[in-house]
Amino acid sequence: MRVPGSIVVANGKGGVGKTSMSANLAALSAQSGVGTVAVDLDPQGNLSSDLGVDHDGGKSLLAAALDAGPLELWPTGREGLELVGGGEDTAHLGQLGLLQGQGDAKVLAGMLHRALSPLGEAGRRLWIDTPTAAGSALADAALMTGEWLLIPTKGDRGSLSGLVTMLRRMFTLAEGLDSAIKPAGVVLFGADLRAKRLNAEVREELTAALDGLVPVCETVVRYAEKASRDARAGSLTAGEYAEQAEGAPKWHEALRQEGGGYHLRVATNAQALAADYEALAAEIDETVAAG
Repeated sequence: MRVPGSIVVANGKGGVGKTSMSANLAALSAQSGVGTVAVDLDPQGNLSSDLGVDHDGGKSLLAAALDAGPLELWPTGREGLELVGGGEDTAHLGQLGLLQGQGDAKVLAGMLHRALSPLGEAGRRLWIDTPTAAGSALADAALMTGEWLLIPTKGDRGSLSGLVTMLRRMFTLAEGLDSAIKPAGVVLFGADLRAKRLNAEVREELTAALDGLVPVCETVVRYAEKASRDARAGSLTAGEYAEQAEGAPKWHEALRQEGGGYHLRVATNAQALAADYEALAAEIDETVAAG
């Protein structure tokens, strides 16, 4: 019942980089030459917004899940990367699946599998962004149909609690299924790389808490507020923003330009943030290839 080549990005807490990670890693998969589909399972449609795609709000996903129409893939303007849009009809899918299953998420999981499995069977890589709430119908369905699970987290207690909640949910949902979702890893997001001792302590705490059941990724995605905010505002990936930043004038040069130039200021760590995502993509590819 697992969709081959699918990677679910999930955490029970918001604000841990789930959608940003989905968008960036999907774009990097496509750049590597793998046909890739970003799947927006969040009714808020944030993944679709991050990739800058106008879409149907989840209408075709709902139709495909009901076997009432084809699954429409929306172009993102990036070679090899397409999108399954999310929105109001995605929420309807979750509600309908629970109604048909009388509260049992297995029925919704079967509907989701019906819609997405042809993509995985065709050799596509699927990056699935999920709703924040652990235990939501759509998040549960993704955990029951995805092949791999990637969990982004921050180092604060609230985020680590969300991580533990997600892992408990993962094991609970695996009961009674033919197979369990495979852990691709836990990745520390939004870390201050200057705080080396603190990051080491967080990694040690994560490793101890996970007890070897889930690997902790070596790659850490750094805290880069301006780069992340600017990229999302422009519907750009970190790599695309870094390319723009490379040719832009420095802040003091921009201020000397006629008419000011504040809008030309770019983050100084744009390239470093892009490099973090590239390293993470390579690490996950290695994990997935090893099976």
